[in-house]
Amino acid sequence: MQRNKMETNQEQEEKIFIKKDMIISEAVETYPEIVPALQETGVHCVGCHISSFETLEQGLSGHGGYSEKQVDEIIEMLNKLVRLERKEQ
Repeated sequence: MQRNKMETNQEQEEKIFIKKDMIISEAVETYPEIVPALQETGVHCVGCHISSFETLEQGLSGHGGYSEKQVDEIIEMLNKLVRLERKEQ
């Protein structure tokens, strides 16, 4: 059965790749396609030594001044970017 080996489109569309408690450097290393979007949100420390200690939530809140709701929205947008990238491959 191929279904066991391949995710359905719906499963792929719902998959969460990025979580707000991920360390910035881990997220960027695993999903480099999110770098421009992070920089647009004010998180410019993607290559800085602090990115090895700071979570996405901390970076978005601290550097971008985003509320918890806004952080959740940005994380969802980053996941959509990753899903789109994976779908195109």
